[in-house]
Amino acid sequence: MRGSIDKPIIEMANPRVERCHDCDVLQEIPTIGHGERAICSRCDAVLFSHKTLLTGSAIALLLGGLVLFFIANLFPIIRLNLSGITQESRIVTGIVVLTQHHMQPLALIVFITAIAAPMCRIFGLLYVLVSLQYGFSAPHLGSVFRWVKTLSAWSMMDIYLLGVLVALTKLGSVAQLILGPAFYAFAALVVLLAFIFVALDEHDVWDRLQYPARAT
Repeated sequence: MRGSIDKPIIEMANPRVERCHDCDVLQEIPTIGHGERAICSRCDAVLFSHKTLLTGSAIALLLGGLVLFFIANLFPIIRLNLSGITQESRIVTGIVVLTQHHMQPLALIVFITAIAAPMCRIFGLLYVLVSLQYGFSAPHLGSVFRWVKTLSAWSMMDIYLLGVLVALTKLGSVAQLILGPAFYAFAALVVLLAFIFVALDEHDVWDRLQYPARAT
């Protein structure tokens, strides 16, 4: 024990083996509590430490994110007023326009990165965390959690939001642009999901998936 917050590698009945990112040595990881860190026995590098977001808190935030997701998709993201003519634009509007202009591959990419992948990440993580939190014996939890992590490469809500901001900058001089409720919900959802996936303790999730008897 190094101080009160570090734990060196020790023998375990059910070891989990990880590779040190500094010296590449494989070693067994002990069960550690919140506020503690696992330290490499060779080079003293921090192998991992428990993060602050617990399962129950993550579920509450994901439910809030689900509400934001539906607001972002059902309400207008921008209202454009040009010469007295007002036109509303939703996230799905761009997909429809691209399809009408025979750009189906690009429309499919926008649909996957701005709608499908974020929705699957939210529902997939809820499926895993609710099952762990309440002790449900749901099937394929490990596979679903792995897919949630894989989908992070396809969830590009921040890029879509940046595109909207660029459009606002370019069109602001020729038309009156009014941000709709979907814009604020979309921006809040981008920040919320980023926080959840950064702060969620993945090691704890994998531990509970591999050793369900340890779940509390």
